[in-house]
Amino acid sequence: MTFVSTVMSLLLCTVAAIPPLQKPQSDSYSVQMHSVTVTSWDGTRLNARAAVPSTSNSSLRFPCVLMSNSWGIPDVQYANVQESWASQGYVVFEYEARGWYTSEGTVSLGNITDQKDVSAILDYLTQQASEWHIDTRAFASCGVSYGAGLAVLGAAHDSRIVTALSLSGWGNLSRAFDSAFGPNRIWANLLIGSGEATARLPPTLQEMWDRLNDNTQLDVVRTWANLRSASAPDLLSQLAARRVPIFISNNFEDQLFTHAADPFDYRQALHAAGLPTYLLLNQGIHASAEVPGMVFPGSPGLVWERARQWLDWHLKGQASPIATAPPIEIEVRRPSLFSRNKYLTFGSWPPTTNALVSTRYTLSGRGDGREGGLTRIAGASGEVAKATPPSDTISFSYTSGLSAGVPLASSVFQVELEVPIVAVFGLVNTKHATLYTSEPLAAPMQLCGVPNVTAQVTSSLDSFQLIAYLYDVNFLGIGTLISHGPRNVWRTGVPGQATQLDIVMRGLCVEIPKGHRIGLGLDMWSALYTPASDDSSLTLMIDYDGKSVLELPIVTDGAATLGHQSDA
Repeated sequence: MTFVSTVMSLLLCTVAAIPPLQKPQSDSYSVQMHSVTVTSWDGTRLNARAAVPSTSNSSLRFPCVLMSNSWGIPDVQYANVQESWASQGYVVFEYEARGWYTSEGTVSLGNITDQKDVSAILDYLTQQASEWHIDTRAFASCGVSYGAGLAVLGAAHDSRIVTALSLSGWGNLSRAFDSAFGPNRIWANLLIGSGEATARLPPTLQEMWDRLNDNTQLDVVRTWANLRSASAPDLLSQLAARRVPIFISNNFEDQLFTHAADPFDYRQALHAAGLPTYLLLNQGIHASAEVPGMVFPGSPGLVWERARQWLDWHLKGQASPIATAPPIEIEVRRPSLFSRNKYLTFGSWPPTTNALVSTRYTLSGRGDGREGGLTRIAGASGEVAKATPPSDTISFSYTSGLSAGVPLASSVFQVELEVPIVAVFGLVNTKHATLYTSEPLAAPMQLCGVPNVTAQVTSSLDSFQLIAYLYDVNFLGIGTLISHGPRNVWRTGVPGQATQLDIVMRGLCVEIPKGHRIGLGLDMWSALYTPASDDSSLTLMIDYDGKSVLELPIVTDGAATLGHQSDA
């Protein structure tokens, strides 16, 4: 949402059809653009643009794709996509959601007001069916970021939508902003600030964020978020009743809308409810995989190509490569800027074959050295040797030598320019952080999925934050960050009493070279998240003897590998 608004600012359809109807073939059509105003259900006028294929065949009907703007972006956002898809036989209708730019009203943040707007627009498109040759039996909703959320919510609300495509959207809105009780303060503040500059925001958004940031009245926040979350029970049941096919595309370093495991969990929630789903996971930050197709004519990129294949299948009924492809496609992080893209595909998640093995490593203390160990546990419940010493203690500091990078900037450099976020293990202050490393790898290791740390800790205060960082450590002791995750405890800890925490780290898909080591770091502060406490007297003891474990998703030969290709 916010990244799209920043980058784009800088870079810069039910009238019954009379049979027999002809569906468009693979011909290329000239395109007419129409700027229109739609009067919604409550009189609010919404600004919109329609891309319509030109045809003299009165019996020809085109599927219609409804698209809503991203946060902070006006109605020119999808102009290239509209032109491309309309030339291939789709009516593509983009509108500015209420409260944005020249559309009237106040931003509704995806609630029932926005959902009813979708129905009003479908009514309008039905009225235009004859003039624009719209097949009213073949509506789809699609969008990026804020538009992605509205696309799926609109599909839940209106049964005329056959399929929905969510590109860099959300599944669970409260988790997006409050990962593991660690409020995502940088992205949330940027979201609110950019919205105030480009729209008419309701005070509700700031109120909800204030509650998250103080960890108060979370039940109010969750109730508010569930009305806007497709994975929440009420909306999910509406989608499940019609088995609406959902296409999901997300990016691993999307720190705005994506909780550590949210793309996987979102897909699983939809799949478990019986909805046909396709999950495409890309390397990138929020909406970065979608931006090239919106900015550069004739260069759709894999996300938009897969999206159109999905529409060809579900709206036109055409034979499409995506119809027979494995439903989960995940991009592996490239080792360098000049490396070839590589994707892994899976038939299910978690894979039912041995394509992905969850492997545990026990943490051991550093003793007289700087680093503790990571020892692979044999079997599902293998015995763990007694750790010496049985614990390590760290104290709070803003500067431990471990970091998830400079907010926003580092994520862009890391993903788009291959400038890694690194930690020099020899310079880490071990008074304020603990480090753990494995033995050098005897063979390359490919990780794909969600790492998890279970840590038994004892705090000196009732509130604290623990951050876990996962590294690829080379022979010089320089660790390249490949994942991280926060876990906050707010006013519920008992000083001096051990508690066990699970830290669900960010999803990843990366290969660690032979001879490198797996590295894990723990400290108590990150610039990305609101800490439960930043008291300088805070100390934290990490217990071992098998009580603290790192769990990694290791890919085996059972996963299919694809080279990057935009036509498959």
